[in-house]
Amino acid sequence: MVTLPTTTFFWRPAGAADTAWTEASIGAFTPTLGARVEVVSVGPSRVRAIVADAAPALISAIAGQSFDPGVGGSFDVSVAFSGTNLVFALGGAPAWASIAPATGIVSFAAPMLAGSAGAWTVTASNSVGAPVQATFSAAVGPIPAKTVVWALIGQSNMVGRAVYDGLGGHPAGVLQWGRVGAADGTLIAAAHPLAHWDPSGTNIGPDIGFADAWTAANPGDTLVYMPGADGGTGFSDLRWRVGDDLYADAVARINALFAANPGFEFGGFLWHQGEKDTGQTPAFYQPLLDAMIAGLRSEVTVAGPTTPFVLGQMVEAYYVGSAGREAIQAVIDDTPNRVAYTAVASSAGLADKGDALHFGAAAQRVLGDRYHAAALAAAAGVATAPGQVTGLVAVAGDGQVSLSWTASASGGTAITDYVIERQLGGGAFAVVADGVGVGTAFVDTGRSNGVV
Repeated sequence: MVTLPTTTFFWRPAGAADTAWTEASIGAFTPTLGARVEVVSVGPSRVRAIVADAAPALISAIAGQSFDPGVGGSFDVSVAFSGTNLVFALGGAPAWASIAPATGIVSFAAPMLAGSAGAWTVTASNSVGAPVQATFSAAVGPIPAKTVVWALIGQSNMVGRAVYDGLGGHPAGVLQWGRVGAADGTLIAAAHPLAHWDPSGTNIGPDIGFADAWTAANPGDTLVYMPGADGGTGFSDLRWRVGDDLYADAVARINALFAANPGFEFGGFLWHQGEKDTGQTPAFYQPLLDAMIAGLRSEVTVAGPTTPFVLGQMVEAYYVGSAGREAIQAVIDDTPNRVAYTAVASSAGLADKGDALHFGAAAQRVLGDRYHAAALAAAAGVATAPGQVTGLVAVAGDGQVSLSWTASASGGTAITDYVIERQLGGGAFAVVADGVGVGTAFVDTGRSNGVV
């Protein structure tokens, strides 16, 4: 009988070079699980063998997956398979899902749109045995309902001084943060007037019109108002400067609302004010307004630099034609040019209630709708268009027409240029001049006398 030496065993990684053979004592070699090696014994038989991967096998089903809209994450599908050195592939999944081939970890970033995400198939394979697959269903769940808070602040036109017109109150489900008695600091149904500092009778403010537009655009979500306006207040009477009582009240109440309801979202600020300070100069008003916006965005815990801030224009009958009032309105209108993520809700064409100061009921409904449109622009950081000019006058001269007009006072991005167009004999308008600047007069020369 031949006695083999104790060092008669050699191995190398599968496919390695001949110089990679390693000598091992009999019984001393235990390959790593899943490692592909070649083994040879030294002796008359020269037997050669392969230690191969364990073939893949499916050992459990993969449970169906449901993803929250707009949420990303990952999950492990490798536990559904056995085998060694498996390589994973994912089929049938949308572009927002992928798998790590070496680990079987599926990563996803679900879209906001709810619905089926199809049937996904995971394939596991290695160098031996047939690949195995597991298929499971995937879906993006219903978009979870949100509760969004808007703060309503400023003076009387935000509170509302027009008698309710009976044409419909707040949509069902709209809430407000109560202020008086047992309702103070609790969520209660919104009713006109809201729980501002000085509500009056059943008067209507812009909140109903805003709520109509907001709920139509956000079905299934809940709107909450935090009322904080007080008639006849501003910066000149030390009520709305940073740290003043109405400012501090708004900050404290918004923060308290969210401390009690941390799952809510903050929509932004709706501000209507200016009348109290029309006796002041723009140099007085502008820095205080800008500081207030920055302060609110800083001190309200759920706000930030991109939180929408919408400013409403005063009643046209109140400010148009008064140089001092127009100057303050101009500061308000110019805010989107100075402060990012702000917008102006226009009051163009909206009637007062007969006092040349406060909006009528119908006007408040339209104004609320305009606040909503402006809020979307503020959230997107998009500048709003300026209003149309007024008071256009054309004076005929010898071979020319002299034009003059009054610059827009209806808000939006500041005007940087005018384009002059002419229409002859009822035909199409043609550009006469483009780039005439921001002046409010122009002379159209080279005309034929007596030709309209």
